[in-house]
Amino acid sequence: MNLSSPPSAEQGLDVHRRLCAGSRTATAELCAAYLPYLLAWLERVEPRADPHLRTQAAEDALLKLAQVPWSYRPERGGLATYLRMSARCDLSNAERSERRHHRLRISLAIVEDSPQAGKYLGREDAAPIEPIPALQGLDEKERRVLELIAEGERRTEAFAAVLELSNLSPAEQFGEVKRAKDRIKKRARRAGGLRERSA
Repeated sequence: MNLSSPPSAEQGLDVHRRLCAGSRTATAELCAAYLPYLLAWLERVEPRADPHLRTQAAEDALLKLAQVPWSYRPERGGLATYLRMSARCDLSNAERSERRHHRLRISLAIVEDSPQAGKYLGREDAAPIEPIPALQGLDEKERRVLELIAEGERRTEAFAAVLELSNLSPAEQFGEVKRAKDRIKKRARRAGGLRERSA
């Protein structure tokens, strides 16, 4: 595949028609056809952007189209043009969010496997860290998801691997990962264990 050129207009129309018709294979074919091109294009036009953010933006553009295929109107232009605009918009939003929040932070107290959790911090008379009760019910997968969020991870596939969702389609992975992250972040914020650091 020539990564400098998008799939043909006919290929775009065909995959879009099948997305609208609910084809089971259309999402995978969309990603296979357009993801390498979008990644190469974003790297060319946004070379200073974080590679992880570029990947996430390209994936998001494709998966949003797969979930809402009628958002693309063929009479307004080619599918490649639509996806480029969508991916660049997603990248811009992600970079803006990164500048605003920089990175999500998490108290070591809520990470059970942390070397500091439940131990004294240097001084013999220091009080031990107390775990946050509202988060003690998290299972191992949920704790690992929380750690990835705290580390600034954004790739869907990284969370899908932790949640053992790799057997699902890209669109299904995206939906399941988003639901899991939203649920865990909401719970962590309520418990006071998830903090945002200003840029």
